[in-house]
Amino acid sequence: MDTNRLLPPELRVRSAGSHMYIIGLSLYGFGSQKRHFVHKPILVFIISLHMFLRNLLLIILPEMDARVYLLMGDFPYFTGMRLQCNFIVVFVIFIFNFVANT
Repeated sequence: MDTNRLLPPELRVRSAGSHMYIIGLSLYGFGSQKRHFVHKPILVFIISLHMFLRNLLLIILPEMDARVYLLMGDFPYFTGMRLQCNFIVVFVIFIFNFVANT
């Protein structure tokens, strides 16, 4: 295979380079790709912000009754990895939404 030549059209992936745009994590499109209405950037930002603040709150609050964690949806509490999983979610959301789009 000659790496200096372009790929034939039948082997090219048309949507390559636009995956982040399609799922709403990038504002800059590539080609003529369209988003699904669920993947609008403002909706992705609101949901990410909600998850970020929820997990940050679960890290900051002291340990409570198990029913509180069940109602908040903090299922890692029941595995004994409450802080570790919440830290991971906070860092991943921060990196993908607040750092990657600058």
